[in-house]
Amino acid sequence: MEWTSPTDAYMKPDIQDMVTRLLEAGMTQKEIADYIGCSQPNVSDMAAGKVGKHRPTYQIVRGLEELLLEKAV
Repeated sequence: MEWTSPTDAYMKPDIQDMVTRLLEAGMTQKEIADYIGCSQPNVSDMAAGKVGKHRPTYQIVRGLEELLLEKAV
């Protein structure tokens, strides 16, 4: 079994959960994409759990965090 630090698990943002919460709050994928500066297909991939081979950019994570705070979800 691979060892992971408890802080590693804590620090890793759950992009799929963040996008799902915004969608459930009534936002569209296009609205989310416009706010965080990416394309709607990228948001669709995030909602489906297909974040990609690389970690999401700071801009995307920060944008999602700001939207969650703004929408209070």
